[in-house]
Amino acid sequence: MKMFNRNLLLGLFLAVLLMFALSCERRGSLNTNIPPTVQITSYEGVDPESSDTPADTVVFKQKIFFNGYDPDGTVEGYAYRVKNLDGTPVLGTPGNEATDENGWIYHYREGADQSIPLSSNMALKSIWSKLPYAIINFPTPDSVGVVPIQTTQVEDEETGEITYVDTDWTALYAGKFTFEVKCIDNRGTESTSAAKNYTTSSMAHRVSISSLSGTFKDDKTSEVGTAIILQFYMAGDVDIPYIDDHAYYYKYKVEKIDPYTEQLIGNPVQVYSTQNTNNINAVFLSLNEEETNMSPRFTLDYNESGALISITKVTAVVVNEAGVESEPSSVYFRVKPGFYPDTRIYFDDCLFYGNMHFSTIQMAHIRTRLEPFVSSQGFRYQMPLFTDFDGNLVAVTNDNSLRGFMHWGYHGEFGKADNPQTTLPYESIVYDERTDTDYKSAITFYDLRINGQPYVYPGLPSDIFNIIDKEGKEWLRVPVSSPISNKATLANLTPGDYVFEVRAVDLAGEEDRTPAILHFKVVAPTPIDQREGILYVNGSNNYLNVPTHSAYLDSLQNHINTIFPDMSFDIVDRASLDYDTYLMNSTIYHKLSLSDLLKYKFVIYDSQELSDTDNIFKESIPMHLYILNGGNVLYNYGKNVFLDWSNNQADVMSAGFDFLLGFELSEESLMEYSPNFGSFPNSTTYFIDAIPYSNTYPQLNLNLESHPTLAFTQGLGPISYIQPDRLYPNAEIIYNFGCKDPGDLPYLPSQFEKEFWETKVVGLKSTNQYGNKVYSFTFPFAYMDISEVNQLIETIINEL
Repeated sequence: MKMFNRNLLLGLFLAVLLMFALSCERRGSLNTNIPPTVQITSYEGVDPESSDTPADTVVFKQKIFFNGYDPDGTVEGYAYRVKNLDGTPVLGTPGNEATDENGWIYHYREGADQSIPLSSNMALKSIWSKLPYAIINFPTPDSVGVVPIQTTQVEDEETGEITYVDTDWTALYAGKFTFEVKCIDNRGTESTSAAKNYTTSSMAHRVSISSLSGTFKDDKTSEVGTAIILQFYMAGDVDIPYIDDHAYYYKYKVEKIDPYTEQLIGNPVQVYSTQNTNNINAVFLSLNEEETNMSPRFTLDYNESGALISITKVTAVVVNEAGVESEPSSVYFRVKPGFYPDTRIYFDDCLFYGNMHFSTIQMAHIRTRLEPFVSSQGFRYQMPLFTDFDGNLVAVTNDNSLRGFMHWGYHGEFGKADNPQTTLPYESIVYDERTDTDYKSAITFYDLRINGQPYVYPGLPSDIFNIIDKEGKEWLRVPVSSPISNKATLANLTPGDYVFEVRAVDLAGEEDRTPAILHFKVVAPTPIDQREGILYVNGSNNYLNVPTHSAYLDSLQNHINTIFPDMSFDIVDRASLDYDTYLMNSTIYHKLSLSDLLKYKFVIYDSQELSDTDNIFKESIPMHLYILNGGNVLYNYGKNVFLDWSNNQADVMSAGFDFLLGFELSEESLMEYSPNFGSFPNSTTYFIDAIPYSNTYPQLNLNLESHPTLAFTQGLGPISYIQPDRLYPNAEIIYNFGCKDPGDLPYLPSQFEKEFWETKVVGLKSTNQYGNKVYSFTFPFAYMDISEVNQLIETIINEL
């Protein structure tokens, strides 16, 4: 058995040796690698063999294409570099600064962290690139890519006085270079290089200087705060417009000149560069910053007495990607202390939402577009606060569902308009709060407080972002880059008083000395069984034009006080409620507050002027919420109100409100009675009374003797009516149109006309699912018999 195993092992060993020998011989004869080849396929440039100096000049920026080929494998990458015509490698060009010691340009490897510079030894890099092209900014004219412009010191041999002279900034340069490329195959074999020679040129660009918020005055009177961001811009090369206008970097210096002689104060100062900075197009200058090798320090142009002692001059040049410098450009301004930002809370765009504070429409004027909440009754939108009769901003809630979505900014964010409406563009100008002048600053932080305590936001931990100011107040300091830089949510608002404070902080660290403050109240609703009295809202703008209005209102108030001595009767004139400060330029704004309405058992909204279009549709939101929360309403209108309401309802009417009214709001259901059947002025005055649909309510006759127009026409023409086929099931007809008797005279109706008009509805009662009622009358009570109107209101109050 042992002999058998030994022979078997010996045989296996010899077989392995034979297979190894055969495989070595076969590999040596079949796997000889053929090197890849590469060629430059773009048309610019000249082959080195044909000319050392190309005759045609091309612009400095070239996109050079090449193509590699490997007959027995694949091309895995390309490497390229730039050389002088004598063969010396150029160690870096603008945009391709990182090279190895032989000038081959480095690239990031796949998956590398590109936040690490290619010049770092920590970078994952290689000279090989997968791309079949290179974008080269030839460093015109020298081989380093920079044309150094330096200030030269000159000493007078006799006096020893030192002066400084700038070198000549030439506008046109030219350079001669070789572009070389090679490729590598999948076995690591490199090709021989392909090359082309280039003669390149670049015109000098132009540079302009401005602040972050705009340009400076040419008369050297611009005043800026103690910190500013200067923006540099490079104007394009007009001769070669298809070259992208990318600056390589900027050089600048900050000097002081005499405000009267405009002569330089002191010796020439250091020239600074934005090269290798995070943002080559901008520099930050501040009174609080120390001067370093990278940036200068700001100084004031006014002394302690406020007298002007100097003017700041900033001069800059741009260096393009060819290394060519522009002619210098200068701006002038005066650095002055005492500027502060002016914070604004956009009251009309501070939106609230809760189970008793919402809108069923999206208001057109607000800038903040928040997603609506979806309820069983449909979409519900956030809306601004109400303003109550005492001038308080207020919201109503009966739980902790109320949330406030705050929106703030600064004076100048939207220019002089200072509100956040959707039609206004951002202007980003920071105006000083005292002088209302643009002091060329920017807002960097906002400080927030609520009820005397720092606002709490988990993303900004208090131990890092809370600050204590000079007065000992603690704030949350929010960077403008934060998600809550100008918007935040106040959640779980329960009944109580609230004070939300915001102040802007500018570039210089100057805080708004007068923070913007939003005082508002959250109140609980008055329970239904505790609501008392009647609120009479005079909604007409021109009620004084109705001679009988005062007598009607006085009689109604006296009648209610007599019949219901324990019931209050409060009167408010809508036109006198001037709350436009909080609801700026709105297409819809309400002047009634839900918190006020909920104190009353019954609200009468009265509009008596026949031709007055009124603003009743603008009050649909608070009235809608009042009815939904157990309120009873009586609407009484002039002739144009319904038409105006129906014409506007698509844009501004609270959705679902028409169902609470009991009829469809449309031009087909709401009609103006003003037919023109004859040529006489009184030919349209057919309405003489409101005919009760049942004997529950009294007949209402026109008071023909007390109104001069009615006495002449013996009827009322301009009223509205409701089409009976447009009623909802919850509606009950109270009154029909009472028409004159037919006759042969031109101003009397025919029998057909009488029958036609007396089918039209002029009084309606709607009882909703909550048990409360809405009464709608399409004729003005002030024209009716006062005693009959009093009896009607008494009947309605007894129904409630």
